[in-house]
Amino acid sequence: ATTMATQELLDRFFPEYRLTVAQGATGPGFGITEAVEAMARALRRNDKLVVICLGSATNIAATLTNYPEYRTKIEKVVFVGGRSSCPDKSRHKVCKHFNVGRKNPQHLPDLNFEKDAAAAAALMRFHVPLTLVPFELSAKVKVYQSDID
Repeated sequence: ATTMATQELLDRFFPEYRLTVAQGATGPGFGITEAVEAMARALRRNDKLVVICLGSATNIAATLTNYPEYRTKIEKVVFVGGRSSCPDKSRHKVCKHFNVGRKNPQHLPDLNFEKDAAAAAALMRFHVPLTLVPFELSAKVKVYQSDID
């Protein structure tokens, strides 16, 4: 469902780019999926790529596990992970979930350090340069058409 929804959004908002979304992993693991094969092809065809993980790092970790020879073709991996403490700092507790939305907030787990910690650990083992973007920061950034052009 996520793959289809993402494809529909890309087709609607960026039809001129003719982007294709590949089916990725449905959970933690390092198996070969359509997304892993697509990333391997992209890495094979290019000298250097920046990989941006909008969800968990499962697919890029699986790509590196199955195709370690492409590690040096990754300029860096940018992914969202980690969080600051709860808004009530007097309790000194870490929130269990990210709160997304204002009217009816959804409570989501950390995709990289909780939902698939093995994938995050694999990226570190492969020594690819990592840029960690805290959730609170990524939730406030807006991307406009001019940024993409």
